[in-house]
Amino acid sequence: MRALSASLRLVAPPLSNQEADRFRTAGPEANDARAQLGRATIYMIGQRQEIFFRDLKWDAEASHLLFTLVLGEVRVRGRMDVNGLSERRGRADCDPMGVSADEKYIHILDVDEHGEKTVVWGASPDAVLYYAWRQDPDIALERDARELASYRLLYIGMSDDGAYQRLINAPHHARLDILTNEFQIRSEARVSDETFFFMFEIEPLHLQSWGADDDITEEQIERMTSQDAGLPQKKLTSDVEKAFISMLKTPYNKRLYKNYPKVAGGLSGLGLDSYAYAIAEDISFDVDGQRVDGGYAPGLPNSNRADFILVSGDRVQLIDISEKAEIEYG
Repeated sequence: MRALSASLRLVAPPLSNQEADRFRTAGPEANDARAQLGRATIYMIGQRQEIFFRDLKWDAEASHLLFTLVLGEVRVRGRMDVNGLSERRGRADCDPMGVSADEKYIHILDVDEHGEKTVVWGASPDAVLYYAWRQDPDIALERDARELASYRLLYIGMSDDGAYQRLINAPHHARLDILTNEFQIRSEARVSDETFFFMFEIEPLHLQSWGADDDITEEQIERMTSQDAGLPQKKLTSDVEKAFISMLKTPYNKRLYKNYPKVAGGLSGLGLDSYAYAIAEDISFDVDGQRVDGGYAPGLPNSNRADFILVSGDRVQLIDISEKAEIEYG
């Protein structure tokens, strides 16, 4: 049997359209961030009300910044170990200095012997969520980050040349359509602040098994020891995009690939008995009442909370893990 399991993993925290535009117009200091975003080959666009930092307080004894993440009526308290972050992110020739914070950003600063301040780390509320579900040792929330990380999914796309160039740096039709046609959720907000980009890279896990009476061929050995296990990255990227579009039917995708998995440029016909795709982050997407949950697990492809798309022959299913668990264990 030959199978594939692929996880979609964010290359960076979710970022709003407004933040993405700042990356686009920033100077050379943002080159590393742009390169990081450029590693993504799958991107998704979603909408959710903006989150704010509230109740910012300094715990001098513990060197912790205390805060509350506020999303509408939902409030989740958290803390940040500033010394820990300074030691990991700061410069060796500077002492930890402290924090600059407002409702949209938290920055940790180092100050050199001449009093020059340098921002060594910064995070938006959504970035803090990301680091919390990724189990950063210096950031903690009192409740599950997933309570705040649920988005209405609007569009799914791919780019062989990197998602930064395709979605952010160049004009993108779906991005412009969304900004033009969607309404803000919070009356005082801009649509640009409530439109979020999710930049994913694909991490495949190739599986090959043989029975006691099976012959192992030279072709199988060559395929399994090759860099892509005989599955070209472009075909995998194309198949992942089409699988999610066909199952979720996102409103700003004009082609919904109703004949998936029998589509051009995908994995059908490449000798796989089955393949599955899951989102390996603690985020949830909703499309017209249909919900798909991701799940992060350190050191694993994804957690056992992640829903997944399963392709077996010509059959395609979206496996709802919560529903399956309720049936089997409820």
